[in-house]
Amino acid sequence: MNEFWEFSKLMTDNSQPPPAIIGDGVLLKECLLLISGPPKVKKSFLAANLAISLAYGRSFAGFKIAAGQSVLLISAEGGRAPNKKRLQQMWRSWPSPQIASGRFHGTFAWTQPLDSQEGETKLREALECYRPDVLVLDPLVRFHQGEENSATDMGCFFRLLRELMKEFHFAVILIHHAGKNPEQGARGSSAIQAEYDSAIQMKKDGDGAVLAFDLRHEDTPPNRRLRFNTTTLWFGSDNEGIVVQFVRECGSPMTRKDLAEKLRTEGLAGSRSNVYKMIREAEKAGLIVERDQMIFLVM
Repeated sequence: MNEFWEFSKLMTDNSQPPPAIIGDGVLLKECLLLISGPPKVKKSFLAANLAISLAYGRSFAGFKIAAGQSVLLISAEGGRAPNKKRLQQMWRSWPSPQIASGRFHGTFAWTQPLDSQEGETKLREALECYRPDVLVLDPLVRFHQGEENSATDMGCFFRLLRELMKEFHFAVILIHHAGKNPEQGARGSSAIQAEYDSAIQMKKDGDGAVLAFDLRHEDTPPNRRLRFNTTTLWFGSDNEGIVVQFVRECGSPMTRKDLAEKLRTEGLAGSRSNVYKMIREAEKAGLIVERDQMIFLVM
């Protein structure tokens, strides 16, 4: 009965929320992040980017990652050859991959639904072996044997997943397809929408994607546009938009040096030259202006 509380104890409870795995409430310890979107919007690429970044403990594209995490990626779609090639290309884009390789494990050969005895047993064995801080499941449809539009079936699946999360102390990044109307979010039963702690809804936009957030622990941040690099297979920040966002957050006016340092600290740009390129693009677009060595927000 120790899971129940009295109202008087609740009122004096000063305990803090679970620690952040991805900052700004995007993913907390033992919580579930749902990434949804229509086909070909590159949901799996974003999930793989996040998985590698978490193993490194390195921020990217505005996702704040303060420390390395043990990651277990279970991909049940796409096959071994294309998935292997994709991850190899992503790893090569970052320096010293051996630093994080011991924190990253995965499989491309998963075939059992988790809500079966065989699937649950196999997952438990993997969790015992690798003890992940974050489990990535891609996509949801491959991991259950129920009816996606059934609240009962989806409720049973997520109940099992939550029990495992609590027992083994891991967070989940879950990939799912959007419904026929992408504006209404993930497809299937409302039980799916009810289960997540945070969500990212992706929508294709030119050479990248627009990300819309729904967070239940923090204030929901504004939409974020990311560009996709077809050579490195990494999403990156939309240069103009991210500069404007940081000037707005940090307060206008601010010095160019302070802005550049902030962008680098948050992992939004690699080299110093790229930082100043981002700032110049925002200036050319008429979004910021520099006067007396201080940058002012125009929008």
